[in-house]
Amino acid sequence: MFDATILIKTLMRPEKVVRLAQSIRTEYPSLPIVVVDDGPPELQAREPLAALGVRHESFAFDAGVGTCLNTAVRDWISTPYTILVDDDCRFEGTRLALWEPHLDRYDVIGGQVSSAHGGTPEGFVGRFEWEKRANGAVLHLRHYDMTAVAMARQPVPCDYCLNWFVARTESLRRCPWDERLKVCRHADWFLGAYMRGLRIAYHHGVIVRHYRHTDPPERPEYMHLRRGRYAHFLRLVETKWHLVRGGLRETEPARHGWCG
Repeated sequence: MFDATILIKTLMRPEKVVRLAQSIRTEYPSLPIVVVDDGPPELQAREPLAALGVRHESFAFDAGVGTCLNTAVRDWISTPYTILVDDDCRFEGTRLALWEPHLDRYDVIGGQVSSAHGGTPEGFVGRFEWEKRANGAVLHLRHYDMTAVAMARQPVPCDYCLNWFVARTESLRRCPWDERLKVCRHADWFLGAYMRGLRIAYHHGVIVRHYRHTDPPERPEYMHLRRGRYAHFLRLVETKWHLVRGGLRETEPARHGWCG
């Protein structure tokens, strides 16, 4: 097994982050885990996580994904590789070793996020395509056809994937998250990685299960922080990358590459 630390950002999801940590410990008992938590103190799972050998670091309420992840990568992760996973996922037969033969070729390798209830994998994987306009630009996120990607026996080069990936820790330090963004930061980070020339790929065989909005249902306060501010932060991303209003668009399938 390659030398890596698992990094998890959590907010108001104590039950879910503990279940994720438990699932990791079941399959990888000695893998280092760091949880960064900017939720209110009463919704932090410090003691259950400590019992699992997890390093839990608290931040000011709603400090944001960027602040939490950047601090962890800079101060608390010393392994050559970092594995990022969302707090509402779980390891269920997750084969991290499938990434290992390809780590020398890429800075970031994503994996499959599969719904806990079956169905097709979540398909946020593909290429960026720019469309220039007189008053700015449109950025198309051209999603791959996941059926075609599933047939590949090796990592498929891409420009973006989901928040389930292994990365060179040094590459994460060279490409930090924008600390102004608390929502809509995902596409923004991959766009920054793309601009910096990071080599990104997706491996369909490295799978986590996504328990989205269930067990227990999301707290209303959390949903407000996530959805209630989306338009504001989306506009910040559009302005940052000189996009027209509404200029960040998900489109499928990709025109080029792994489109089936």
